[in-house]
Amino acid sequence: MTVRTLLVGLVLGAVAALSVEQPATSASEAHFEAPGLVTVVPRGIQGVARDLTRSGGRIRAVRALDMVFAWLPDARALVVDNPKGDVQLLLGTRADVRLILHIDDDELTLERRSGEGAPVRQTLPRPSGSSVGFVRDAQGLALLVDGSVGQRLGDDPLQPGDLLCIGLGKGASITGFAVTPAQGEARRINLDRENSKSTRALWAGVCTLLGVLSLVSWWALAAGKRAPCRSDWVPALAASALLLIGALDDLEERNRSRFEASVGNWATKEVSFEVEREIVPGRTLSFHPRRDADARLELDIVLEPDSVLDVLVRGDDPSSDRGVIVCLSTAEDVGCELLLNRGLELLRSPAPDELLHLSPGTRYRLRIDTRGPETRVRLNKIDFGRTWDWDLRAGRTAFHALRGKAVVSEFSLAPTGEPEDIRPHLVRWVVGLGALIAGVLVLLLAMQRLSPMALLWIWPLAAVVFPGSPDDSLVVGVGVAVLLLFMSCSGAWMVPSWLLGGGLAALVCWSSTEGPPDYSPFQLSMMTTADIGGAPVPERLLWARHPLTRRFNGYVRDQTFRNYPVSKQRGDVRIISVGSSSTFGYGVPNEHTWSSRLAVNLATKLGKSGRNIEVINAGTPGSTSVRILSAVREVILPLEPDIVIVSLGFNDHSITVMDDDAAHFRAMTGAGLSWWQVLLAQGNQWMRLRARSRYTNAVMRGIPVDADDVRRFSEEPSAIFADALQQMVDAATAAGATLVLVAEPCKRGDDNRLLEPFRRAMAQVAVSNGVLLVEPQARLDQAPGAVFLDAVHPTALGHYLMAEVLANALVSAGLLAP
Repeated sequence: MTVRTLLVGLVLGAVAALSVEQPATSASEAHFEAPGLVTVVPRGIQGVARDLTRSGGRIRAVRALDMVFAWLPDARALVVDNPKGDVQLLLGTRADVRLILHIDDDELTLERRSGEGAPVRQTLPRPSGSSVGFVRDAQGLALLVDGSVGQRLGDDPLQPGDLLCIGLGKGASITGFAVTPAQGEARRINLDRENSKSTRALWAGVCTLLGVLSLVSWWALAAGKRAPCRSDWVPALAASALLLIGALDDLEERNRSRFEASVGNWATKEVSFEVEREIVPGRTLSFHPRRDADARLELDIVLEPDSVLDVLVRGDDPSSDRGVIVCLSTAEDVGCELLLNRGLELLRSPAPDELLHLSPGTRYRLRIDTRGPETRVRLNKIDFGRTWDWDLRAGRTAFHALRGKAVVSEFSLAPTGEPEDIRPHLVRWVVGLGALIAGVLVLLLAMQRLSPMALLWIWPLAAVVFPGSPDDSLVVGVGVAVLLLFMSCSGAWMVPSWLLGGGLAALVCWSSTEGPPDYSPFQLSMMTTADIGGAPVPERLLWARHPLTRRFNGYVRDQTFRNYPVSKQRGDVRIISVGSSSTFGYGVPNEHTWSSRLAVNLATKLGKSGRNIEVINAGTPGSTSVRILSAVREVILPLEPDIVIVSLGFNDHSITVMDDDAAHFRAMTGAGLSWWQVLLAQGNQWMRLRARSRYTNAVMRGIPVDADDVRRFSEEPSAIFADALQQMVDAATAAGATLVLVAEPCKRGDDNRLLEPFRRAMAQVAVSNGVLLVEPQARLDQAPGAVFLDAVHPTALGHYLMAEVLANALVSAGLLAP
């Protein structure tokens, strides 16, 4: 190492430190999530992009969205701090707005709805305070500026059960928000505080310095320009120490900031009630009262016969679906068990024999203690089971009835520790990581006969713990590290060292990306090993337990559909729309989906003479007729719908032809699949994919196809589709609901040829059962303008036209007659 090299490294390190000091760096953006407080509802394209980011002490909207306080309809005050851009405070929802307070840089605009539904706007001067919102009191509404009541805004338009929202336009930002419930303390999130800019700058400078020194030494050694010397070891050893120290500090800081940003100090308060509360499918009891995993939950539970209740203790990481599930059951086909949920994987632990099946009508005392990574469950003072998962701090506690009914009372949920209690486990985790890296280094040094070249590649891993964007730097760091390793190793040890480096890179990348797969409409037809494997599950719980139905099912994870079902009122007509992503509304806001439009159209057509109509959007991306069948039986029908609209076809034509989900589910409700059967299924899928591709090309070109291919890719899948629809008809009829079938439309083109067998199968089911069949394809084909975003997902115009066709069909068929 020369003085010139050292000076160059110092200069580049200083440049890096100064550049990081700039607050506007995009690398400082981190995902923002407030679990249990708000539900983020984008007003634009749905997908996997991060909707909210935290950058420069501000919460920024990547796209236009609403932050909905679905848990708190009785707020006394709602304010936002330092708003910039298009920021709105809404009383009600986008579909039913009571009042909107638009906050611009220069003025405020108050928008109400008149008695006829027309917007009435009032412009107000922008107050000078940094915190702006509204407060509700006995005199109505008033502006709330920096905690002081300002100008009166008139009567309070909020009705019982209405929701509150913070609307953010694209690029809009706030430094925080606060909401004050009618009873209790204000709940505040505030990111406007000094961050560790000096620490970030110092870290960037040191990493850059070590990187320059390591790369220069590596190049000199690899080129054979000089012999190894002691100074070659210095940057690599320093980087190794920096990796361990920085990993510990950064993990702890990231976790603590997540507690403060997403939960808040009020979460240390105890939540308790003594009155009885009923829990049924579609009506979930949810709490978010703790800052970390150290908490104690105690309550009394009484289950009705044939009931299954899940008690979820979840982490708050939005990139993964992790948690502990305590399953309590009085059903004969479902036993009590403890499950550790790691994304698609469910690790099961059956309850003790004396607790395997509970007695209906008996009062049980449930106690759950979470202490660090350990979750311990006791029922009537008997050990139910234990699990270990270090990522459950600051999570949500929810009670979710899979079927039947449960009554809870004598409820108490109290935190028992502070965020610092997680430190011992973080230390163990980092020490374990350090031991792994040290072992790899020793082996590499032995391979290279103590050559410093094998040690220098460790430097890029220091970038992994760079504050700001750890996920991106992890990929870059591991990639550069493995590249250096590959180029450094030679001779007899070259292949083993490559395998070792590749294995280490795969291990680190896998651990960083654990979580549910991203939603992609182009990957739905490919089953992964996690989808195929797993322990057998009862048929009635397929919708909640099996990966094929949990994969894209937000209802299973969050216990909500796209909109919010409420208790059904006497005399109301409840319509539930069931389908895949085109029903869910991929790419459009919720108020523009055909479900929301249908409610408006029916209200207009029936007028005051008709009953109140409620349309619940229960669409789930990735659904097929087979995958959603058990959910219709166990989730949709218990919500007492009058009409169930089923819109399917496209996913069945692209997925069912690839994988016989029905046969797979039959196997998984029996003895299950062995590891060999899982591998065989993966291989068969790959071969079937190639054959199906040839069949699709032949059909699209009008080339004659083999009769065996027609049977495999047309007749058999459409028969499976028809059988699933028939089971839905039978289940709806038994539940007293009317089923309406919708031939899911798609963009006009060659795909219609492949869809025809499935549309014929749906038509045959409709005719044989006397069920209303609605076919909106022709109406969409005739419409001018873009009605599809892609092959199957409608635009807002497409949803509007679908709602129009459905409303006319329902009214003409007399299904909504008084």
